This record gives sequence, C-alpha cells and structure tokens, in this order.
Amino acid sequence: MVVLRKSVHTKELNAADRKRDRLVKGLYGVAKGWRAYPDDARQKAAERLYILLKKYWEIILAGNRISESAAIYNLLQDLRGNYASSVSLLELTDWVAAIDAAEQEFLTARSERAEEEVEKPKENLRQLRGQMDAFYVAMTEALNARLPADGLGGNVVAEPDEVIPESRANAPYQFVITWNETVKLYRNSLAQRAGHRTKSHEAGGPEA
Repeated sequence: MVVLRKSVHTKELNAADRKRDRLVKGLYGVAKGWRAYPDDARQKAAERLYILLKKYWEIILAGNRISESAAIYNLLQDLRGNYASSVSLLELTDWVAAIDAAEQEFLTARSERAEEEVEKPKENLRQLRGQMDAFYVAMTEALNARLPADGLGGNVVAEPDEVIPESRANAPYQFVITWNETVKLYRNSLAQRAGHRTKSHEAGGPEA
C-alpha cells in the first residue's frame, strides 16, 4: 500500500558513504607513505597507523554499510585513544576529524531516509480497496462455479473435525475450507478490536 518512490535522501546517503570511504582510504595511503619518511620516530608512528588502518580498511571493504559504520566508530576511538600520539606526530588530527564529520553526515542522511520511509504517504486506499474487492469477488465467483462443476454441490462448510469424503477431497474444496477459516479468524479479530475500541471510547480512554 506504500508508494514506492526514490528517497530524496538517497543521493545524500550515497555521497556521504563515498566521502567517508575516500577519507579512510586516503588516510591509509598517507600512513603508508609516511613509513618512508627519513625520521625514525615518524616511521614508527606511520607503521603503527598503517597496520591499524589496513585492518579496518579490509573490514570496511568487505562489510555492508552498517558494519562499516561500526568499524569507523571503533577506528575513531583508536585514533583518538591508543594511537593519538602517532596521529599528532604525523599531523593527521584534522584528517581524523574529517572522517568523523563524514561519518556523521552519513548517519544523518541514513536517519532522515528512515524517517521519510516511516512518514511516506500512502496510496489512495479507497481506490485500492475497490480494486481489491473486484479481484476478490472474481475469485470467489470462480471458486463457486468450480465446486459444482466438480460435483461438490457448492457446499464448502465443514466442521474442523469433519472427515471429508474422498469425493470432496480435491484442491479447490480444500482451499475454500482453509480460506473460510482464515476469513473467520480475521473477522473475529476485527470484531474484537472494534469492541475494545468502543469500550475504550465509552470509558473516555484513547482509541487504539
């Protein structure tokens, strides 16, 4: 019943996803290059970051967007925690902040798209119900015509424990019996819901 439309936030979501990928991959490349810097302290810091980023980049490449967000979250925790001194020595603090900002853009776009999906306008239910009613009537008429044609007399009422004669044990009859039980179940549920709603209204409480 929901209108299937392309979300206006899909483009933003895809762009944010590519941006965070590009930044993480770029930081990985920078750390890899720093390993050749002619300074022992920076080489060691770069090696530490390179190993860390390589591990996370492989997770990001192999995972879906949800696992990627989890990996980026953990990566940021490491970069600002145990690896903060290496990030500072290589002057990569702004790069880490850029990854964080890109991740926040992605999460915002994903949240807005999810909210849009929940609030998405519905089709004209009155028109759809009319079409569905027509299909339902056509189906029941076809079944009602099929049962007498099979010599079943059109009788499709059966108790749950009734032993159905072999002459009536055909697919259309079994379908109608099962369908009638299903309809009965939903009618009872709707009646109960309507009863609860009436009682709640009479009591002054909120409607379901």
